[in-house]
Amino acid sequence: MVIEPIRLKLGDNEEAQFIAYTILLEDPLNEEALGKLLNGIDADVFVIIDGSASPNTSDLLYYLYLAHRNVNDGISIARDANIEAMLYIQCTTQISEAKRISNPLGKRLITIAALSIGREIKVDPPPGDFFIGSVSRLSGGNCSRGRVIRMIMGRISARRLITNDD
Repeated sequence: MVIEPIRLKLGDNEEAQFIAYTILLEDPLNEEALGKLLNGIDADVFVIIDGSASPNTSDLLYYLYLAHRNVNDGISIARDANIEAMLYIQCTTQISEAKRISNPLGKRLITIAALSIGREIKVDPPPGDFFIGSVSRLSGGNCSRGRVIRMIMGRISARRLITNDD
């Protein structure tokens, strides 16, 4: 199965490509299967997380973009864009907490999201598993774009965050 990315025009000559999907695995995810998934992804920033701890698709796109931009601008908590994205997705500034909540190992429902800016994206889903489609919001979750914005306000100005102006 090939998953075509969503293509987003960012400017006159720049395009972003985004993929997000949830799958129900036949067996709980183990380290070998996780390694195969990781090797099948070529993107600027991506996450493989517990599907029950995943925000909706538009929030995933927003968090991956923020992580990519903030790591490149040097204003991130984490040095790695993938870890930074996990922090935003789980609404925390604690890397260990984000990893604990997001950990897909031992889970059958996983969400994969990836973003690349200015280059092709590649995500190879595992064969033989049930593709669910777009991710759904956790009921009772207290994570929102507003909370993520408040969480990072101390590191960048509101004008820069909203308008992308320097």
